[in-house]
Amino acid sequence: MAEDVNISYSFQTGPAATPAPEATPADNALIAFTNCEQVDLGNGGVLLLNRDNGKQMTISPEVATALTYCDAFKTLQEHAQTLINTIPQLQGQLENVTTVLTMVKDAGLMLDAQSICERLSPDPLPAAELAPTRICIITCDRPTAVERLLDSMLQAGNLSRHDEILLVDDSRNPVNGEQNRELVTKFNLRSAKNMRYVGAAEQHSLLLQLIAARPEHAEAIRFLIDRERWAQHQSYGLARTLCLLLSVGYRCIVLDDDVLCASVLPPNQDKGITFGGGSNRELACYTSEQELFQNARFSDTDPLRGHAWCLGMNLSQAIAQLDEGGIDQATLHNANATMLNTLQANSPILVTQCGSWGDPGTAGSNWFSHLGPESIERVLAAPGGLSGAMENRYYWLGRNRANISKMAVMSQATGLDNSQLLPPYFPAFRGEDYLFASLIVCIHPDAAVLDYNWCIPHLPLEQRGGDSTTREPVAAQAGLALCARYLADRADFEPGASPATRLQKLAAGLRDLSERDPASLLATFRAELALQRADQLQQLSQQLQRAPALGSRDWEGYLQHAVDEVSGALQTPADVLDIPGVPAQLTEEELLMRVKTVMGEFAVALEGWPTIREAALNITNDMLSAGQLTP
Repeated sequence: MAEDVNISYSFQTGPAATPAPEATPADNALIAFTNCEQVDLGNGGVLLLNRDNGKQMTISPEVATALTYCDAFKTLQEHAQTLINTIPQLQGQLENVTTVLTMVKDAGLMLDAQSICERLSPDPLPAAELAPTRICIITCDRPTAVERLLDSMLQAGNLSRHDEILLVDDSRNPVNGEQNRELVTKFNLRSAKNMRYVGAAEQHSLLLQLIAARPEHAEAIRFLIDRERWAQHQSYGLARTLCLLLSVGYRCIVLDDDVLCASVLPPNQDKGITFGGGSNRELACYTSEQELFQNARFSDTDPLRGHAWCLGMNLSQAIAQLDEGGIDQATLHNANATMLNTLQANSPILVTQCGSWGDPGTAGSNWFSHLGPESIERVLAAPGGLSGAMENRYYWLGRNRANISKMAVMSQATGLDNSQLLPPYFPAFRGEDYLFASLIVCIHPDAAVLDYNWCIPHLPLEQRGGDSTTREPVAAQAGLALCARYLADRADFEPGASPATRLQKLAAGLRDLSERDPASLLATFRAELALQRADQLQQLSQQLQRAPALGSRDWEGYLQHAVDEVSGALQTPADVLDIPGVPAQLTEEELLMRVKTVMGEFAVALEGWPTIREAALNITNDMLSAGQLTP
């Protein structure tokens, strides 16, 4: 086959005269189109350049557009059928489409799934020595939940296997802080491993010691962990950044305070591995907490030990642990090829997650539209149907099988390999988990996220009823998640640069945004939000097309309402003042200036983060040795 193949014709627009050729055994191989540059030649042709093997060919713009729909691993015939079903102009042209796809494949411009299997599942690479584990519990004004969690930890397993156990207390009410401190003291009377307490005084001491050690980064340190700096805001990310500073050089397992230290098997657990997006988990619904626990199958493995199992391994090791038979083409069927092509046998597992048994921890219920057909059928068949499922929030939300992905979504128990350079969390506002996940992708583009096929009980003490579909906004709104999307879409997957270099590049990009003219920043904001809503509309429209087969007027009505709302939102320029939580008295100009300021502060924090981490390692160990974190 020549290195430069030229196919400079379009698909025809008339019906095919003859049926498509029958598939041969070779046609059953799974292939996908990915990692190709497209160069507009200006003469009606598009040059495709494969970045992996150097192959190239010239095709028509119509073919180039059609190939973008072939980004998941399928057989050639499946790809052809997908194009026929997706692009109206190609209906009736199965033979022509099959012929063109065959030529593109033969030209070396398709990635075959078998090569990914061979890349990721060689003889496992030498096992790296895994860092010890530290456990961090984060809490804010919920001592009753903390007491319940600590009691469950005493029943869970051997706590002495962990280097340290710390309660990071972000309580604003001093009474709750003192109660949490007393709970830690009582826990230590019964536990084989003492727990440390990191309350307001201890956090302030850490802050001052870090500033003394790194005075040139004083403003960055205050931005990231100064409770007074964020006293008027919900500082979700601040406590998580403290966990990172308290565990530099360790694998850190972070627990929310409203969970139980136990693991539950999914209703239909399966063996093996899947490769997929971080958000496409499955759902089962229950009518009450009593029914939830009647159907619970508890595992003998506590979640702390469970998270530590593969956290920090390379992907080759993890695959060998999770699936003794390894992976084959069938494992990769319908998996996104672009995502898989960023992974290597030595890709590190930097984040581990698990499912939820109880409340999913997600806001609202619009995430239902991301569920697969089997989960939606379970929702519609549950007592109370769609509205009942959205309101009562007694769920299993998780994975049947272990899943490898790129983007973390945060679970109520999260494993972080902090022996590697991980970024800090943005200290305040919702969406800090998505932003953290996108920063990891930018800093470690070859890394992977592992979702285990078990759950942790998540049982908030406060009532968290779902929002009514008539009250809850559907169209995507701006926030940290929008910033996360912006950064992830611009991640550099070219190999070579170190994580530290990538972090500085990321900081420079945020600094550039912070110095933009407000009008330019507003235009970028509107463009990004429009892109997010366009993706949302496409996903909703696909669900709506499949909805009639499920026979639920409620589900069709919900989806139609969502499509109409998102379509309407796309018709008018987005208003930056519609960001949730924006004070009513702010003007557009004032808000944009605040965004610019905070973005610049976060850029400065990222620039100084490696040095801050180094100082935190020594300071934390000194505080532990001196007993400064003893309750």
